[in-house]
Amino acid sequence: MSVISIANHKGGVGKTTTAVNLAAGLARSGYKVMLIDMDPQPESLALKGMDDFIRILRTVKTRMNNQLDLLGVVITQFDNRKVLHREVLEYAEQRYGEAVFDSHIRGNVALAESQSMGQHIFEYDSLCNGAADYLALTKEVVQRVSAELAV
Repeated sequence: MSVISIANHKGGVGKTTTAVNLAAGLARSGYKVMLIDMDPQPESLALKGMDDFIRILRTVKTRMNNQLDLLGVVITQFDNRKVLHREVLEYAEQRYGEAVFDSHIRGNVALAESQSMGQHIFEYDSLCNGAADYLALTKEVVQRVSAELAV
């Protein structure tokens, strides 16, 4: 059994959207999934939150749970046309290296609409960019978890 947590100190960065759609992608791939969203809330401030989170993760790993590992960093709400977004991606790749998933979740109206309809993106619009992005992320997550379990 694997436990996957979606976390960042910053609100509004796509944590719930990612949790819901990654869980749906995993379930559609045949995995048993239990999703618990405990976030009371979901650009550069997100990186500050991520830096803080990684620091805390390392502390917890050292002091409490040496089996705790970072599976990866997901870039959400990404728009390659925006200089700031490309700079954030470059920073993340320099700072976290291979931990950054190749799949980036593009900003997508259908993702917001699906949430307001109470549906995951595959139910709402399986042909939109958001569905394609979360499907690609799901495949990467499965690949990384499988590699971790094989070690």
